[in-house]
Amino acid sequence: MRDFLLCKNLSIRTINSYIYWIKKFELYSKKINGGIKNKVIKYKEYCMNVYSVETQKVIISALLKYLEFCGKNINLQLPKSHFRFKGNFIELKDFEDFFNSIIHENNFVSLRNKEIVKVLWSTGLRVSELINLKWNHLNGIYIKIISKNNRVRMVPYKKDLFDQIKKLSYSKNGYIFSKLNGEKISYGSIYRIFSSYKNRKISPHTLRHSFATRLINNGIPIYFVQELLGHKDINTTMLYIHLDKSSIINELKEKEWF
Repeated sequence: MRDFLLCKNLSIRTINSYIYWIKKFELYSKKINGGIKNKVIKYKEYCMNVYSVETQKVIISALLKYLEFCGKNINLQLPKSHFRFKGNFIELKDFEDFFNSIIHENNFVSLRNKEIVKVLWSTGLRVSELINLKWNHLNGIYIKIISKNNRVRMVPYKKDLFDQIKKLSYSKNGYIFSKLNGEKISYGSIYRIFSSYKNRKISPHTLRHSFATRLINNGIPIYFVQELLGHKDINTTMLYIHLDKSSIINELKEKEWF
């Protein structure tokens, strides 16, 4: 399967992501009777109730490549992005419930996983950005993020955010988050942190979405949020607006709007 995807001129990051979701589908399909078409449809329905729209897009793209590899032609429509996806952002209490649910043992993996979740919540980084973070990307104030098109953005962070993982680091190549063998952490390791939680609608993207929503609800100008998230188009950032109606009323009253 990997060789097939390599022939499609996909990035290594995309290939790893597709293989991860294809393996998840294969595990799920063992529980479903019938042919591959029925299994794919059932899995798509399951994903619609569990994952964010953006994650669904990745899953379906992976399934389409899998079906092509198998020589099957099944029409799967990619979901449309929209900002009303239920559960696509969470409040602090929900985050604390999730954070506290992560297995807390005095070992490297448990402590590392908690640090990963804390960084995603506090910075709004994409999973790909977190995986590729190196110690020389930090200067004590900002995280330097370099996108695949070499666009650079600076994301501020609390000075003590990485202190715990610095004490635990096994990295051989300067990566902040690593496996026990010192190699860079994988996508699968990140997603496994979330897959074991009772509320399956919380994903890495949920934390990114929540980061943006908190900023906007606290009055941070949307063009600042756009820069922090690394969005080229401000319309993408607009999808993250979830203003509390009571806050809007209070703001209008302060401005003597009515």
